[in-house]
Amino acid sequence: MAATGMDLLALLQPLALPDFLSRHWEREPLLLTAKHDLLDRLLGEGDLESLIAWHGRSGQPPFSVAKNSAVGPRHTSRPLPDARRAYDAGETIFVPEIHLRWGPFADFCRMLETAFRHPVGATLVFSPPNAQGLTPHFDAAAVFAMQISGEKTWKVARPVREKPLFGDPLTDLPALPEPHVDYRLTPGDVLYVPMGFPHIALSGAAPSVHVSVYINCIRARDMIARALALAADADVAFRQPLAPGLLGSTDGATAIAALFRDLADRLASGFDAEATHGALVHEMLGQMHPHPAARFNWGNAVLDSDQPLRHAPGLLPFVSQSDGAAVIAYPGGQTRGPADIFRTLVFVAETPRFRVRDLPGLDAAGQRVLAERLLSEGVLVPDTDHGPDFGGDLRAAAPEHAALVPSV
Repeated sequence: MAATGMDLLALLQPLALPDFLSRHWEREPLLLTAKHDLLDRLLGEGDLESLIAWHGRSGQPPFSVAKNSAVGPRHTSRPLPDARRAYDAGETIFVPEIHLRWGPFADFCRMLETAFRHPVGATLVFSPPNAQGLTPHFDAAAVFAMQISGEKTWKVARPVREKPLFGDPLTDLPALPEPHVDYRLTPGDVLYVPMGFPHIALSGAAPSVHVSVYINCIRARDMIARALALAADADVAFRQPLAPGLLGSTDGATAIAALFRDLADRLASGFDAEATHGALVHEMLGQMHPHPAARFNWGNAVLDSDQPLRHAPGLLPFVSQSDGAAVIAYPGGQTRGPADIFRTLVFVAETPRFRVRDLPGLDAAGQRVLAERLLSEGVLVPDTDHGPDFGGDLRAAAPEHAALVPSV
């Protein structure tokens, strides 16, 4: 990523990605040390007050607090002095969703989203000395805890509930289960904690700043829900009301079982894998946020056919066909066009750098119109590394995992 110069492979070093996925992903915690170069580029100690002062959005609290308790939002029009009072009272300060307000973390989270194909976000946590913010708890998201300054000891136990869901009633625990493992994080350390692993975190003798980067995994049940929604659109049997008087009757459970078996058979026989996959991708992209891409600079632009273009940062495009239209979806939006530009959009998704004249299947006027639209919608940006006199073929093969393009 441009802002951080970091990718997942560098974050995990010296562990290889296949080893992380087989040994740690949703299985075991992992402590990664000496990541100072990455963390220094993501956030500095001097950035803390800026995030507290300017973070709050309309209707949302600028921060939340906890002191050996559940986290509680703090609504205030005076975030800095109120945060200072909370800190002096021994409360830990949580600044949520900094990936929506801080460019380096926006880039870093998009890097993880591109690698894992799950939505990713980040919360900053600022603790006074010798503080425990939250009571023992587990999360329904996997977490990379990135220690910016100070020290923090994480006590991590084995799961009490495998693969918890958001809102599970056991999220907050009366005590941390035994046995547990202690991890002492110093600046530059990163701790990966899989979802469902109970933990507490305690600061040391100095103030502590860390960022919890969380991965909100799309689940198997989300896949079933999407498949069921598609089936209900196509098959009236899924839209039938239950028979009058069935619920609460003596044979209600038997009738429900028979109906379920029939609908399960219909769901399996009519399962549309392509449509379900596409719906899940659109859901994933809809939970991501677009990055700045100079959209407003190109509202009245007239492009030359030799103009070099490239993908906007963190684009992650997905091309599909829907209701007689070709669609290219990306974080925060989608662009629709006539069905006959489907392969043109596939080219756009698969080719990270090209010139306007390289767009296939369109005449020169059509190439300019499509390029101008994709620029104004933040799909493409000018390739400023190459001026108008740059020679040769700009087209480059798509890097691995750069696009989500179906086979055609």
